[in-house]
Amino acid sequence: MPEVCAAALLRTVFTHGIGFALAEPTWAQADVGGDAVSRTRYVAAMLPHNASDNLVRTALLICEDCGMDDRFTIGIDLMLRGLDSYLRAPTGPAPGADTAL
Repeated sequence: MPEVCAAALLRTVFTHGIGFALAEPTWAQADVGGDAVSRTRYVAAMLPHNASDNLVRTALLICEDCGMDDRFTIGIDLMLRGLDSYLRAPTGPAPGADTAL
């Protein structure tokens, strides 16, 4: 693996970890338990009262089943798969391509 790719991956993974460490306290509060109605009320209360129905639906989808450990693992996996794909490209990076990822 080229050093520049390794450094870029390390920076990205490190930033990903820090981001999750900062986000986890916020997301943990969204685990209010109870039934679907309780969770819906909790999420809806975080939105502006005039939020569109589409925004409310999107917020509910984002907050539903948000296991932080799973999300962290998926993010790391996506980064590693992307790097693997990049390194396996038959012709390598295009001339003049930003190899810093």
